Amino acid sequence: MKRKNEGSAFWKQHRTSIFVGLLFGALTLALWVQQTGQNQNDTGWVMRGEEGTGAEQKIFTYQTEKGTEQEVEVEVQAVQRSEKAVKKLLEEAVQEWETQYLGENESADQVYQKLNLPVTMKEDLVQVTYVMDPGDIVLDDGTIENTKVSENGQVVRLQVEFSCQECVQVEIRNLYVIPPPQGSDVWMRTQVKRLVQQAEAKNRTKEGFRLPTAVGTVKIKWQHDQNRDWLWMIILGIAAVLGLEWQKKEKIRKSEKQRIQCLQREYPQLVEQMAMLIGAGLTIRRAWERILSTARNMQKNGDRVSYLFLKEMQFTSLEMQKGCGEREAYERFGKRVGLESYRRFAAILTRNLEKGTRDIGTLLEAEAREAWEQRKSEARKRGEEASMKLLFPMLCLFILVLVILLFPAVCEM
Repeated sequence: MKRKNEGSAFWKQHRTSIFVGLLFGALTLALWVQQTGQNQNDTGWVMRGEEGTGAEQKIFTYQTEKGTEQEVEVEVQAVQRSEKAVKKLLEEAVQEWETQYLGENESADQVYQKLNLPVTMKEDLVQVTYVMDPGDIVLDDGTIENTKVSENGQVVRLQVEFSCQECVQVEIRNLYVIPPPQGSDVWMRTQVKRLVQQAEAKNRTKEGFRLPTAVGTVKIKWQHDQNRDWLWMIILGIAAVLGLEWQKKEKIRKSEKQRIQCLQREYPQLVEQMAMLIGAGLTIRRAWERILSTARNMQKNGDRVSYLFLKEMQFTSLEMQKGCGEREAYERFGKRVGLESYRRFAAILTRNLEKGTRDIGTLLEAEAREAWEQRKSEARKRGEEASMKLLFPMLCLFILVLVILLFPAVCEM
């Protein structure tokens, strides 16, 4: 049951980090599997690469009967098709290209929008190259330079070469490129580009130029380009997990530090109360219970009691009520708090139970005086640290005052 509770607490505390780590681990494993090729076996059989992957340089190691080992490097071509199969593949590629090369243009007689000119087809098995005449109106990626098209339009000769292995098939198409219809998106883009080019050419002697704000009666707005820099997924995952864990540990560390400081401040009051009650004739256990009952009564009356040592004392009292020995309960109290001063306090109590020391009140009073002196010393130390932390802001204020006072004088000089 205890292990189950510990596992549940660990899961609640680290579930975010575990989830992020597993997520990036799964993504990394998927990328590794995708990028890792199949290893060559050592049975003398060589596996070619898949069709379209190109040739590979492979090194083979052989051993003679005398035990001499040598290496040979051979270029291994990928799996190839027969000439008949290649020609059929080229015909299919041409037919597929015919259905898509015009893009959004209605026909080859009215071309003013970008063409769709793929450079590979049929799962990258067919390579496609283009030659345009003239070459300044239709670019290699299919973009139409509408600003260079005359009002009457112009014929562009498009030569397309389909190649696969050793076979080549050439197709020629004539395109009639016309200016885009007025009011269309392409026409608007062409007009904007022409206006920007005119503004750039007109202001070349100046440091910059202003972009146009309207095309005729149509107003336009400009947006800044957004640059996005991406980090490697695995680095981002590690950084996210480490950041979450560091934040969690830092939170725990600060909480533990505050707990220790609070317990150290409260220690003199605990020892002083025990010394006073034991000096009044109470036993250790009755004095222990009296401190707890006094705190409960104060809470019932509406007073705020927030001493951390009371929680540990209450836990110790419950242990004794359940049958734990008084000596063992006090020892556990000191170990549970974890501070040297509280261990020393528990040792005084257990030693009194073992040997029956009569001067326990005197020992506790001396311990209380020492604890108060230590608390005063700690307070002075914190005051000095606070003054050092205030030094930098005070220095900044001093510099700011000097600037305010000297700036008018410097401006008048």
